[in-house]
Amino acid sequence: VRAYPFGALWFVAEDRTGEYAGTLAQVYAGTGRMIGFLPTGRAVPGGAALVSMFWSVRLADADDLHERGIEAWKRDVRALTNRAEPILEQISGTRELILAAYHDVVVRRPYDFLHGPVVYLGDAAHAMSPQLGQGANLALIDAMTLAECLESAAGLRGALHEYARRRSSATRYYQFASRWLTPIFQSRLEFITPVRDRVIRPMCRVRWTRRQMLEALAGLNTGVMPWATKTPPRICDPAAASTGD
Repeated sequence: VRAYPFGALWFVAEDRTGEYAGTLAQVYAGTGRMIGFLPTGRAVPGGAALVSMFWSVRLADADDLHERGIEAWKRDVRALTNRAEPILEQISGTRELILAAYHDVVVRRPYDFLHGPVVYLGDAAHAMSPQLGQGANLALIDAMTLAECLESAAGLRGALHEYARRRSSATRYYQFASRWLTPIFQSRLEFITPVRDRVIRPMCRVRWTRRQMLEALAGLNTGVMPWATKTPPRICDPAAASTGD
């Protein structure tokens, strides 16, 4: 388990104007300052739409926020973007901001018979920086793969061994990508910024690199090399699909 030096301050607000709906938006100034807006559904059916705002922070500097006060922090946010104003109006104190820290977690194998049997899925098995936004995706694919292995294998040990084998390459890929991407977006390495800004924009426009990026965001990549095998998840059971379930 290795802790990252950077984390984020979170606040979940009501999206009263609907301007944050449908899109994850992030604003960067170098590698040290970032703010993001993430549509977050509704707390109750029919309730107000919600949006999560997250502000990049170096964990060692988090306590300074309370000493400086909420108005000083709001000035920092406004200096970066004017998109946060409807959310800032809903924040009255620094204690309303939730501090999130990130860790890089590697396990030798995602199951344990000594204390169980216990199976580790999602962040319990492979926590990483959220730069790729894959925490929920990988956990869901873990669960689906485990269910398939339990269904097809003869015994529990064989099923868990197969589960570990099938998820190992994808897990290694996403942990590798997360470790290398994190300093590009959250660090004090400001000299990286010009290279990042000049490289990523054309990568989004070139068909081949755009496809690689989309496959990564869909949770399909299983290797660092571009010719690595892609393993599309089984979306549904064919028998259930034929009955409309």
